[in-house]
Amino acid sequence: MNKKLAIFGLLMVSISSHQSFADEARVKKQAQLDAACEEARLKKLTPIREERIAECAKEKPLKACEAENQNYGERVGKRVPLFYNLPACEKAAEYLRSERQTN
Repeated sequence: MNKKLAIFGLLMVSISSHQSFADEARVKKQAQLDAACEEARLKKLTPIREERIAECAKEKPLKACEAENQNYGERVGKRVPLFYNLPACEKAAEYLRSERQTN
């Protein structure tokens, strides 16, 4: 009886360990996909922010314009964030949805 219990315990540890590695790999891949999404968004947002700052700086101090536009394109309050429709972001979102569907 004790031998069966020990084997069962080892089996449960093995299954748990395998699941843990799978979870870690999934988290790592999600982080990579999210980072790629944010990098793609930043490529799109940076020139827009710079243009907005330049326009603003014609009438206000540069520091004030930078502060006003530092979060342009991000979710602030009820403002909708921009460029989450880029392919890299859609891929990250799809991977996240696939994880939710398997649980």
